[in-house]
Amino acid sequence: MGRVRWGGDEMLTENGSNRNRIAIGFMLAAVIGYSLIPLAIALSGGEENPFFFNAAMNVGICVGLIVFLATAYRSQVQNGEVLKLVRRRAYSWPFALVAANNFGYAMFALSSRFIDISVTAILYEVSPIFVILLTAWLFRKEKRFNKLNQATLGLTFLAFFGVGFVIASQTGGFGDFNNLSLMPLTFGALLAVAAAILASFSAVGLKWGVDLSKEIPIDARQNRPDSLIELFCVVVAGVIANCVAIPLSVLAGLANGETLSRDILMIGLVAGVFANAIPTILWRLSNVLTSDLGVYAIGYLAPIFALAWLFAFSLVEAQPDFLIIGAAGIIAANLLINFEAEIRFGFKSLIIALWACGAVVYLRPVDGALFGVENWEWTGTEYFAALALSATIFTLILSFRIARLASRTAEEENRSFAIFQKLDALVRRGAVSGEVRRLMLSIDVSEQRHENLKKAYDDTMTLISEAASEAENESDRERLGEVEAELNALVHSKQRGIVFGELFALCVFASITVALALFSRPQIFGWTAFLVETLAALFSAVIVFLIFNALDLQRERFGAILKKANGGGYRVAFDDVRSRVFERRVSVVVGLALAAAYIGLLWNKWIG
Repeated sequence: MGRVRWGGDEMLTENGSNRNRIAIGFMLAAVIGYSLIPLAIALSGGEENPFFFNAAMNVGICVGLIVFLATAYRSQVQNGEVLKLVRRRAYSWPFALVAANNFGYAMFALSSRFIDISVTAILYEVSPIFVILLTAWLFRKEKRFNKLNQATLGLTFLAFFGVGFVIASQTGGFGDFNNLSLMPLTFGALLAVAAAILASFSAVGLKWGVDLSKEIPIDARQNRPDSLIELFCVVVAGVIANCVAIPLSVLAGLANGETLSRDILMIGLVAGVFANAIPTILWRLSNVLTSDLGVYAIGYLAPIFALAWLFAFSLVEAQPDFLIIGAAGIIAANLLINFEAEIRFGFKSLIIALWACGAVVYLRPVDGALFGVENWEWTGTEYFAALALSATIFTLILSFRIARLASRTAEEENRSFAIFQKLDALVRRGAVSGEVRRLMLSIDVSEQRHENLKKAYDDTMTLISEAASEAENESDRERLGEVEAELNALVHSKQRGIVFGELFALCVFASITVALALFSRPQIFGWTAFLVETLAALFSAVIVFLIFNALDLQRERFGAILKKANGGGYRVAFDDVRSRVFERRVSVVVGLALAAAYIGLLWNKWIG
């Protein structure tokens, strides 16, 4: 492996595996650095002097970033044309948002005055959701990032439900506000969310840096890759924004009557350099070194490290179980939002269901009423008999449905291949118009939309009929007749879409099974209760997964099976071949971690 130097030029010449390992190391180091900021706020008393603490951090960040620029980008910093471009672009309204990003930790510190700092740290971790939304909007015309989809929106809701549990960890439970004023709690939570929103303005800084990098003259680039020039521009944006934020933070602190202590100054400066400036540089270098989106998942270890530091210094006072549930929801949602763990939505639905079902089962009372309903516990063996009957009917319906769907999909795909191959051969011989290829591909991906399928079918049959009437030999007419018959069978099969009656019955029995498992239980205690409630949570999550997996299989039936090759002709369509090994491993870890967290909570509930 070649020598690695701070500027990053030589790292870009490493082979893929070495670069990924270096990128993972940089990202992990950055995350550990960021996670120290809540501890720095708590130790310095930043909650009492949030704006002075923010100003001290801004100074530290400037020092760290300027040293980096002077070391790695000396020629660009001394280039007059580059400095003119920077000055011109700094006088723009988007840059005001870039500067506002540097007040996030002031809001963070102020929030910890009203709620426990561990809660602030977790609430702050909703910021990646805002980053995703803002980045998608800023880069919507450049197609640099994937569009939002239903899975992303669903996971966003999961994160906000997690926020609710984190807030409840300060009250001792939902609706129990006897010992805590609701107004300070709400205000503190809103400040933490405001800090997260301000943090999301880093996306504006990224966009500003990317746009600036496109204007840097060729002679000023010094033969450096575009990615490293982009890194330079993004770091420059950070320096200017922090320089703007320093006097504003000082003025805000004076207006707020804050006191600048030695702890605030020293801890803020050190945190600015080692917990923000250096982690920011390492984070950006990691982005430059790898195109593997899975590396971003490491970033969401930050709240775990932050809580670990706070626990180590005995600074956490929130109710642990609610904090664990809320943190698990936020972290799992962020992980699944920010990289494609699986193409199917089924796995994401399993993660959501694991979190939701586990929360419901854990919140069930040890005795007494469930959600205000008396006598909700079953006696005797009726509970298990009812659950088994409902689950058996659900399993039978699902099995028949999956078997028929798999058989029909295989039959349609084989017939589509055969029809296309025959038509393609006839097109090459000039026996039928080449337009028939496009029409067959339209039939293949019609998604059972009646109007699209009918139009493509009618147009295809018209071309086949015209070709048959003009065919010069009997062999071509026979082949066209065979294609016509097979096409009729294919389109007839494609019209047989979702059987809504069967799907309705499937959902009904799935709902009954999940409701029985989640909202009732036999009269049990101790080990038996622990095992039954653990199985109830896992069993319900799997039922939800099976429903969405069946819908995924239905959608796969509509997928394209052929596509036009670059060199001409048509080839079998392949799924995205991008390596997903890291993402899938992390996905499995997320699922197992959620299950383990709830098993631990249930153990403490019944046995601990």
